[in-house]
Amino acid sequence: LIPVVAPAENLPVADHRASLIAAAQAAHWFDLPAFYAEARRIAADGAILALVSYGVVELEPDLTDRFHRFYHDEIGPYWPPERRLVDTG
Repeated sequence: LIPVVAPAENLPVADHRASLIAAAQAAHWFDLPAFYAEARRIAADGAILALVSYGVVELEPDLTDRFHRFYHDEIGPYWPPERRLVDTG
């Protein structure tokens, strides 16, 4: 296999050839309507689309309140809008 780099919205894959389309910790940065159209184009019958993301860390109870203040109030206003897709699952 030869590695290929391409935007998720414009994949160099023939129509209806992919049986698995996967992205890990990246889909929140995609132009999702364009990506979904591209996934439909390249997906074979019965293909699987797997979008894997991370979530907000969970800490032991005595650190939870402080972490939530930091995450949501202190740095939260600086997250780019796409981050909301991670936070909302």
